[in-house]
Amino acid sequence: MSADLPTDRANNVMSSLRNNRLIAAAIVVGALFTGLAQFSDSLEKLLVRLGVHPDALSLTRESQRDDVSRQLTSQAWRRFFWARAYLARVERDASQSEQDDAWHKYVEASAEWSSNFMIFVLAVDKFYGRGKSLELENDLQKALSAMAEKLIAVRYRQGSSPAEQRNAILSIARAAVDAANQGFYTFVSGFQPGAR
Repeated sequence: MSADLPTDRANNVMSSLRNNRLIAAAIVVGALFTGLAQFSDSLEKLLVRLGVHPDALSLTRESQRDDVSRQLTSQAWRRFFWARAYLARVERDASQSEQDDAWHKYVEASAEWSSNFMIFVLAVDKFYGRGKSLELENDLQKALSAMAEKLIAVRYRQGSSPAEQRNAILSIARAAVDAANQGFYTFVSGFQPGAR
């Protein structure tokens, strides 16, 4: 008789659970949430497979692409800013210390660009394609080199040049900065999602 007692107790508990509407509702709600979670997970996997929703790897790749694009743009524009600042200070006959300050910041920005240049070329190739990396490596780097050459001509002009010659050198340097900046502006405008 003692062996039947646990079975009877279990049957009584099960019977009372079945008859209690609150507990029955909790069981149904729990089953519903479990089903919805499984459905949501299956739907997410289906959307990833269909290409409607990016997977975690794609999101990481997009994040890396955005970081490299931002760094490349920031470093290039820092060079343009300090190139223009230097030329403006020379043109306005600012004090030598102000000119030196702008020049040294331009040189620092150029050094930072140079130290990351191959990383940029490889990253642009990976994220935007070979044509874009060749444009950076060939066309845009040449424009930056031409800009630097013209700035050096302003910085290290020999003797005191007449005003006309000085203005011509400054004008040529400004045109080189503008040309390089325009090339980079067009290049960076292609850093849009899906651009290749």
